[in-house]
Amino acid sequence: MVDLDTLLAEKSYAEVIRLCSDRIKTGGTNEKLSRLYTYKSIALYLITKSQEQKDYSEAWASVESAIKLDEKNVTAYQYKSNILHKLGRYQEAFDVLKIAITLDPLHVVFHQNKAVALYELGRFAEALVSCNEGLALEPERKTLLANKARLLEEHPELLVTGAANETTDSDIVS
Repeated sequence: MVDLDTLLAEKSYAEVIRLCSDRIKTGGTNEKLSRLYTYKSIALYLITKSQEQKDYSEAWASVESAIKLDEKNVTAYQYKSNILHKLGRYQEAFDVLKIAITLDPLHVVFHQNKAVALYELGRFAEALVSCNEGLALEPERKTLLANKARLLEEHPELLVTGAANETTDSDIVS
């Protein structure tokens, strides 16, 4: 059996879509089908993104199917938020990331993406807190360090409010 992660890494997106579509037709458990829809949505998302297209409808349909089949599929939530972000629907992306963080509070990418969504919404202090939450999980994560530096450079008033080192207990579980 071909490894879908390997195909994604090789950027063989059309092959991932074909294999997932074929496997979905054969059926299986909700969890298995959800994973297949997730891989398909990832491939569709990456094709759309790489071709600088704006129509994420196929990726959206697949990610929605994945979540409908398995409401705990955190990877599906991640790509749903990515699609919403690409569509400029930052509040919805943020809302989806809150669900993802509830399901997997130790997933640093969710905190990183939440910070970006909050930044786009102009909620800079909250974005900084999300950066700090991610950095509490992975202190050397370059993207989070760069985002935090950018926030503090653009909004030095955050240093005065104490938000520069603040985290919330609600999003991070040790």
